[in-house]
Order: sequence, then structure tokens, then C-alpha cells
Amino acid sequence: MKTAFTFEIRVVTCNSCGAPIAVGEAGGRLDCGHCGGAQQTEAGSRAVTRSPPVPEPERLEGLRRADRGSVRPPKAVEDMFAGLELLPWKMGAALATWKTTRAAASAGGDYQTERLLHRLSVALADHFTTEGDALRARSLLEAALDATREAVFRQMLCGALCRCACAVGDLRAAESWLALCDPASGELMADTAYRLGRATIDTAYKRYDAVLGVLGNAPGSVPFYNEYEGVCAALQANAFEKLGRVDLAVSVLDAFNQNSSAFDRLLCAQYLSQNAASQLCAQSAPQADALQRARGIRVAGKTAGAAGFALVSTIVSFGLGLGVGAILALFGLFGAGHFSVGLGGLLGCVFGTIGVVDYRKSAHARRLRSSGVPAAARIVHARGTGLHTMGVPQLLYRVLVLPREGAPFLAHSMFHADASDRARFTPGALVVVRMDPERRGSVQIELD
Repeated sequence: MKTAFTFEIRVVTCNSCGAPIAVGEAGGRLDCGHCGGAQQTEAGSRAVTRSPPVPEPERLEGLRRADRGSVRPPKAVEDMFAGLELLPWKMGAALATWKTTRAAASAGGDYQTERLLHRLSVALADHFTTEGDALRARSLLEAALDATREAVFRQMLCGALCRCACAVGDLRAAESWLALCDPASGELMADTAYRLGRATIDTAYKRYDAVLGVLGNAPGSVPFYNEYEGVCAALQANAFEKLGRVDLAVSVLDAFNQNSSAFDRLLCAQYLSQNAASQLCAQSAPQADALQRARGIRVAGKTAGAAGFALVSTIVSFGLGLGVGAILALFGLFGAGHFSVGLGGLLGCVFGTIGVVDYRKSAHARRLRSSGVPAAARIVHARGTGLHTMGVPQLLYRVLVLPREGAPFLAHSMFHADASDRARFTPGALVVVRMDPERRGSVQIELD
């Protein structure tokens, strides 16, 4: 079977129009079938440089100590992305930036240039794969591979080619792309790329014991680069589930949920949704999601308002007013007693009103966390409202919501933010919001 990812041919991008061109392994001069432009290609090695041999326990310990990385794209192109996905209206700018970055990498670019080329290549390939243009996706990845020298990025690109070949059902090609990789890299990014490619192929073949052999037989037994941790957790949990250990599958996903950000969880959920036809984690994912949703509902209810504080204050105000009034009346101070009862009643009414309002806010926040539609968002602005509850200020956040369907829109989310929340949710930060299915403009930042 020949597909867009067949290993025995080379696919490059036209230097003029960017169209994919299939060529022989030896390279040579060719003309683009789209724009007619002439192009000279050279044969190049696809293999990834192997790391020096290190005892496996020592290698794993080194990987555990490594920086787990960030899912944020490079600053130079951050405005083109919603998380790791390119914004549709930035596609032209992304392609233009990819072209200039690839030229710079081909001319001997530095580490950061190749990092940027890798990020753009993978994001563009994901986009064109989703659009059904697998040949275009392959040409971008392979052209980037030809221009890249750093072993870690070469392995990441080969891993992406392997996964794309799996996505179109060409497991033979996937094995060939993965065979280029270093199976014992000392770099966490490269090691994760290999493990993910191997696990993706083995999952397609239903070799679930092999999946656990490469991803680990227990939660946290193998370290993963942060960007792919959710996908690896999903494949690991799916292997346990298919082997009849749904309890272990739930524990893997629940451990990931508790130790990851809301955005990491969103990426994992999107991966499961994109692979719904394969029934990945069909039983365990809903159970793990229910556990996380319960935790999130509790957090949302606590931060949305001060209903509990207001309720206690209402009871105390009424109780003090009545108690002091009764004592004063015993001493014949009926006027002062009436005043105390009235003051207590007034304060109770004030706190009671606050309690009702905040209870409604809390209930709305809990409902959004329970049944709201998740979406990526970027914080635009944050300001205090002047209200505090037990020393914790209430903040109003303005966010640009980036739904997977439909146009972006501005919305507001208000909650009591402690010091850790204020450090996480700063202008420019990428967050996850829950949107009201009936009123899209009503959103709540996911805090758990």
C-alpha cells in the first residue's frame, strides 16, 4: 500500500509555491507540477544520530531529572497559536514564517531556529492532516527534517512522520520512520517522541502488553515530555483497559488529571475525541473525568462567591441583635434593646442579600464547571473589583475565548483569586474556560 507517507520516496516542498513534490531518494533537478518552477534537490540522510550508550537505570534517572518543558510555542509565533494549534486566520502568516525559518535552518541556523521550525512544521502538518491533505503535511515535515541538524528535533520530526503514517493507516511506513529514531536517547523530548511513536504503532496492532512495555506498567513509572504527557497517559490507560484492568486505567488518567494543568487536560481530551473511532479509554476516560469534575466543582463553588461567609454573618448578626436586645430589655432599657434588635436585623438583611447573590454566583460557577463546554482562552486583562472575602480579593478577568468552532470572542470571568491564582492567571496566559452551552458569552476560567 502506497500512501502520502510511503518511506521509499522523498517528498519536498517547492521553493516557489510551497506545493509538495515527490522525488526519488537520490534527489536531482525537477520541475514543480503546480507552478512550473525549477528546483534542485540533494540526497540527504534521514537517520537520527544515536546517543552514547548509557546503562538503562542511569538513563531513566537522567530523564526524570530533565526539564519537562512547556506546551507554549516560541514567543516569536505565540500569537499564531491557540495552545499548540494554529489559529485558522494565521495560516498564511505561519506558512510564510515556516518558509523563512526553513531557509535560515538550511543555511546553518541555531538551536532556537530549529526549535521554531519544528514547532511550525508539526502544527502545520496537524492542520493539513485534519484538512485531508496528507501529502502537504508530509512535505512540510520532511522538508523540515532535511533542514534540521539537531538530533532532538530530527527525532521529533521523525516521530511526527511516524504518527502521521499511523493516522492514514500505513503502519509499514510508520515502522520505517520510527526505525530512524534513537530508541535510547538521553534527551527527554527525543525519548518521548520515540516512546509515543512506538506506542501508537503497537496500539494500532492491538499489542497492549508492548504498549505498557514502552510507556510503563504503573502511573509515573516513565517520565514524559510535558507536551505529550496527556497522549502517553491516554495510550497507557487504554492498554490497561483493553487488558481488562479498568481500575488501573482510571488511576493513570486520574493521576495525570491531578498533576496537570487545565490546558494539558484539554489537549488529552481533544486527542481522545479525535480518536473516538478507535474507542480509546471508552470506559476509563468518563470515570476519570467524573472524578476531576467533582474536584473542579468544589473549587469553582469556593472561589465564585462568599455565600458561606455571608450565611454565617447573617446568623451571627441576627443572633447578636436578639441576644443583646433581650439583655437590655431585662434591665429596662427597652429603647436600646429595640435599637439592637433592629441593627441586628438590618445587618442580617444586608449579609443575607450578599449571601443570596453569592450563592447564585457559586451555583452558576459549579454548573459551568460541571456541564460547560471547554475551550482555550487567553487572558487579556485582569483587575480587582475592590471586594475581599477573608482577605482574598475578587478579580475580574477579561479573556479572548478561542473555541474550536466559531469565531473568537471576548468574555469576562470573575472569582476570588488567592496568591497562587494571581501568579497563574496573568495577562497573556493561556487558560481553559467553560462556556455556557446556551449563552456562549458566559464563561468561567477552569481553576482546578
